[in-house]
Amino acid sequence: MLALGFPSAYAQKQMASTIDDLPIAYSRGLSLEDQQAAFNGILAALKKHEVTAAGFANGQRIKPEWSAYLDAWVAAGHVLGNHTYSHPDLNSLSVKSYTRNIERGEKSIAPWLSETKYFRYPFLHRGDTPEKREAVYDFLRENDYVIASVSIDNDEYVYNQQLVDARARGEELDNREEYIAHMMERTEHFESHAQEKLGRPVKHILLLHMNYINGQYLDDLLQAYREDGWEFISLEQALEDPLYELPDTYVGPRGLSYLERIE
Repeated sequence: MLALGFPSAYAQKQMASTIDDLPIAYSRGLSLEDQQAAFNGILAALKKHEVTAAGFANGQRIKPEWSAYLDAWVAAGHVLGNHTYSHPDLNSLSVKSYTRNIERGEKSIAPWLSETKYFRYPFLHRGDTPEKREAVYDFLRENDYVIASVSIDNDEYVYNQQLVDARARGEELDNREEYIAHMMERTEHFESHAQEKLGRPVKHILLLHMNYINGQYLDDLLQAYREDGWEFISLEQALEDPLYELPDTYVGPRGLSYLERIE
């Protein structure tokens, strides 16, 4: 356990909501209307629960028909950050190719990019060698990016794929209970992991995606978090937690919660 000397009154059950892959993630077989309805459903759920979220966009996916939705995202008070142009995997690219993709992504989202420039690694992959990891860290620092780490990782995307694929086959599927149970279990896991590793609660950062399942169930998920005693905070507030300043000691191919990247 890391002994950081924080008081016992350190805030408990706080999380920031972050949403990757704007304007829309895995949506195979869904009509544009269905995709845009999912986006609007997520916006409505955030508004209902008074959550200010941080979204991370892939520039390649921003077609003209999505511009008004990104306008609405920002107008609602949410943050928009850079998730690269084409969602590449750092493990399979050179540093030069990867950083060019970041630059291209920034240009693509320039009209909506927040004043504080946040960056989210695709797949949460930060480099499979020390040299690659440190070179990208240097690039982000030199270009005034703040890394949006994740503390609560999960397999939400699997449940979304199940739902989308079933719809494409013309089948009815209701996996709401399984999805919410999974998210609550993962949250409890990382909440306990923080307590074991740091000896205190942390300001968590939850990973979600702009996808069909959240268009359907985000309202229910946020309600479940409320009933479990969670307070929603901004990404800026969450990153004030000293957890995210601890040295990243992991080098390898996996995408991990930041709690798993520190010793």
